[in-house]
Amino acid sequence: MRNWKRMWLGAALVALLPAGAGAQQEGALPLSLEAAIERALEQSEEVRLAGARAEAAGARVVAARANALPEINTQLAYTKTLRSVFENAGGGFVLPDSLQFNPDPNAPIEERIAYLEDNTPNAAFGALGAIFSDLPFGNENTWIAGLSVAQPIFAGGRIWSGIEAAEHAEAAAFAAYDEAAADIVLLVQRAYYDAALAEATVEIVEASVELANRHREDVRLQQQAGRASELELLRAEVEAENLQPQLVAARNGLELAMLDLKRLVNLPADAEVELTTPIIPEGGEDAAVLNRTLPSLEEARPADSRAPIAIARAADSCA
Repeated sequence: MRNWKRMWLGAALVALLPAGAGAQQEGALPLSLEAAIERALEQSEEVRLAGARAEAAGARVVAARANALPEINTQLAYTKTLRSVFENAGGGFVLPDSLQFNPDPNAPIEERIAYLEDNTPNAAFGALGAIFSDLPFGNENTWIAGLSVAQPIFAGGRIWSGIEAAEHAEAAAFAAYDEAAADIVLLVQRAYYDAALAEATVEIVEASVELANRHREDVRLQQQAGRASELELLRAEVEAENLQPQLVAARNGLELAMLDLKRLVNLPADAEVELTTPIIPEGGEDAAVLNRTLPSLEEARPADSRAPIAIARAADSCA
């Protein structure tokens, strides 16, 4: 009798526990729907790839617009001459004695006239070194600076057509980014609510198994007291055992739903997650009220602003 009393007391204490008390896990990561969406958008490879493509399309627009602007080129060069071919020239080349032109001003007039008549052609060689020594390429330090400006005036519409095509490609890339982000948000919402629903299903099935086990114990006690037949006990045992496959299926469904959610939000597969956003908001709202507060994408935006239509129109404009 004391064992029966303990069993009834334990069953009563379990019945008095609040719903979902066993689902609270120590050390679990609290995860709300908003946090899951934000984490998925930050770490989704599809969204980051679409964002990178949009940035690249914006850079192509800047490059296309740059073709219509003036092009300015500058040049600056410096040359240090370590040894010049004219460094020994002084006032002229170093010539052999037979080609030197050095008239003697102290010689008699007849000798000077004869010297000039014989060596006048050699005077040009003496002046050649002085001429080359004053040229720029003969200097020890040489600076060269240049500036050029080019402005396209007429290109047959090629420049402006390129700018327009780049802008349409940019619009298509940003629309693709919006579409990728919207897809991730939809997948995360679906996975989150699937996991929450699977969690609630496990709690319901566990409560059903607990009630079936309690009913089986009650029938067993009644059968021992002679107030129930063996057929009733067998029926209670069969009902309790039939719920075990449902419990296993519910737990497997919860594990798969959690794995799908962790994959989307980039969490480790063995991480413990606690879902903090309820399926139905607090306050007694039903599913119809929840659906009215969360309009679909088609209701939230007009048809012309949807991402696939914007991408198609931008692609047609680029063609």
